[in-house]
Amino acid sequence: MNILYRPLFSLAVILLALFFAGSEQNQEDMAKQSQNPMGTIISMPFEFNSYFGIGHSDATAYGLTLKPVYPVDLGNWNLLNRFIVPTIYSEGQDEDV
Repeated sequence: MNILYRPLFSLAVILLALFFAGSEQNQEDMAKQSQNPMGTIISMPFEFNSYFGIGHSDATAYGLTLKPVYPVDLGNWNLLNRFIVPTIYSEGQDEDV
């Protein structure tokens, strides 16, 4: 790991540990809310895919799809905002022959 990224990685690990360290009751409430499809929890599911052997040069491609869910309370209504953000990185592009 690059020496520049070590402090950032350590900080991220500490922040995640503090985020997930809570009382048992709080964790139970969060587990119940996460199972409610009309709940008020903001979630950020993602999907990572690798594709091998693409094209004539057997290139490799990587895809990351973010699928955030952002609920908004509108009085008696719950508006669930869901959108998909795909990103693709490909290496070993075919050259014109």
